[in-house]
Amino acid sequence: MKKIHFLGIGGIGMSALARWAIFNDYMVSGYDRERSSITDQLEGEGVNIFFNRNYIYNITLKDFSDFIVYSSAFKDNHPILNFFKINNFKILKRSFFLSEITSSYKVIAIAGTHGKTTISCMLSHILKNSGFDCNAFIGGVSKNYNTNILIGSSKLMVVEADEYDRSFLSLSPFIGLISSIDKDHGDTYQTYDDMVFAYTTFAKKCKNIIIHNNLKKTFRKNKINNTISYSYLGGKIEGYTLLAHYNFDNSLINLQIKKDNQFLFDLDIDLIPKYNIENLLAAISIAIELNINYENIIDAIKSFKGVFRRFEYHIKTNNLILIEDYAHHPIELKSLIDDTIFLYPKKEITLVFQPHLFSRTKDFLDEFAMVLSKVDRLILLDIYAARESPITNFGIQDLLSRVTLNNKILLEKKDVCKYLIQSDCELIIIAGAGDISNLVPDLKSQLL
Repeated sequence: MKKIHFLGIGGIGMSALARWAIFNDYMVSGYDRERSSITDQLEGEGVNIFFNRNYIYNITLKDFSDFIVYSSAFKDNHPILNFFKINNFKILKRSFFLSEITSSYKVIAIAGTHGKTTISCMLSHILKNSGFDCNAFIGGVSKNYNTNILIGSSKLMVVEADEYDRSFLSLSPFIGLISSIDKDHGDTYQTYDDMVFAYTTFAKKCKNIIIHNNLKKTFRKNKINNTISYSYLGGKIEGYTLLAHYNFDNSLINLQIKKDNQFLFDLDIDLIPKYNIENLLAAISIAIELNINYENIIDAIKSFKGVFRRFEYHIKTNNLILIEDYAHHPIELKSLIDDTIFLYPKKEITLVFQPHLFSRTKDFLDEFAMVLSKVDRLILLDIYAARESPITNFGIQDLLSRVTLNNKILLEKKDVCKYLIQSDCELIIIAGAGDISNLVPDLKSQLL
């Protein structure tokens, strides 16, 4: 099989698979409903991408593709997916295609409601920097390598294990890590217990499993006891702990890494949010379990540049700070806001937020409203539907009305830059998992 057609090729996970196929000499084509920086890059790499869903009626079926790979965003009744089914194409869901690719590797799978991308990216960089020429499928773009996929010569493969649509259950990891289990994806999991069951099933599929210390009771309840745990400021626990000492005068944090309360090593790094310190500890825990030299770990952490759209500074001056983040769940948003307040206690925060998915916004309406009320000024954008259709009698006004903040406004994307330029802003956060990032280039150029 030499030709693969990807449905949803512009997605961060699907584009990584497409790049893997290109590297392995497949002819790659794809469909997505709209252009993006990712589709532009893929087209530059020689991929033929269709954007009008009517393309299926104009293709020559003979020799079009040997098989179709589709993302979970394509439901069973999607007309394009149905077209390929009717015409007897071999069809694979993204998770099963990834499973086939990873079957001959020692997979390190990073799971959890939050932190997957940052942990995967940090760990991949530690491995690369330590002489392990690893492979990696990352759910974001690494700043060190400017890509979401790493292809190496070793048998180690780092994979971001997605819980949506139970995709991570198709993996058989050598090492698995679970950072958190918070309610999400109501279209996949009817109850929280249903989600916990999926995660425990994933854990049982891992030869070795590392979990956040907060999950130990949950896993013991489900009779999974052979775990290694980690915890930021965790006190005396069996597993990895990290203590962080902030020095705002010289903008450094001293991190002290321990295992089973025994000191291992320490290092100084630039100021980062507390939740990223915990992500760092998760990556370090796996690296130590792989017997990577401490000095190599320290060198890698000091040279780690981060992930695009993950607490990414676009402007950082005495007069103005502009941060972009992917936060789209109320717990992620709370961590983002709380840690920004911690790092910059004297600055007023202006948040521009684009909710992601109608179902998530409705399911967490009160939680979102409470978190969004913590900033000084809120600019709310309409809900980014992504794979969903709108929900009858529900919309962005339902969220706006519940936010208790006085300084709040609902704007269209086209009006945000002008509004911010006319406002007296000290610190601006652009947050969301949709297309809100398209605002950043113009905003950055006009504010500087």
